Amino acid sequence: FPFGCIVALVVATILGVIGIFAIGFPRGVDAGDGCVITRGGDITGSADSGYVWLTPLESKKCYTLRPITYETVIGDDPRVSTAQYKSQAPDAGSSDGQKILRVPYRIIFHIPAAMPELDPKTCQPVMTKDKDGNDVPKVIRENNVEWVYENVGTNIDVIVKTVAETATVPQIKQVMQLYTSESLFSGDLAKPQTDVFTRLCPVYARYGVQLDQFLLSRPQFNEAFEAVIEAPRLEEDMLRL
Repeated sequence: FPFGCIVALVVATILGVIGIFAIGFPRGVDAGDGCVITRGGDITGSADSGYVWLTPLESKKCYTLRPITYETVIGDDPRVSTAQYKSQAPDAGSSDGQKILRVPYRIIFHIPAAMPELDPKTCQPVMTKDKDGNDVPKVIRENNVEWVYENVGTNIDVIVKTVAETATVPQIKQVMQLYTSESLFSGDLAKPQTDVFTRLCPVYARYGVQLDQFLLSRPQFNEAFEAVIEAPRLEEDMLRL
């Protein structure tokens, strides 16, 4: 090759490498994900669905912004649950001092891209008007994905454990202590379920997470206690026959 061609090829290669480091290359972001862009451990930006340009020194860490389902179960095999995340149900105690072996519950929550102000009773966004007079959620933090990455967890597994276990179980235990063992075992769970939901909403919001749904299932007591509670009901059923 002529010397001039070689020089031109070398210059083009160098310029190409410089261009990659300066401009980067496109990386896809899945629909329904929110990503944090980092360089050397520092956050340099964020990205939602579509493409983002990353230099070789940058990487993206993504969370799903879709609803996440977490469920605790009774029994030795948590695989009976179809939830994305699952574990053994925690224990608790009732207001009359009865030991509750397991309190199964199911939670649905999500990480908003922008954190809205939430109504403490419904856990739904508080609405306001934009400049055109349209109803829009009142936002208290725009870059919520970045905030969650910095303050809660750098991956979704850590966030789920922190929110659905560490922040949830103490609230459930406190609510169980407000109700008698008989009322809980009877399956009359509408009030305690609402109590837990109301308590969890602001707790989750402090982690940059919005609670969508909380479902409480009938707690499990020891067999002897359950037999004592069930005996009068069985007798009544027999008398009706």
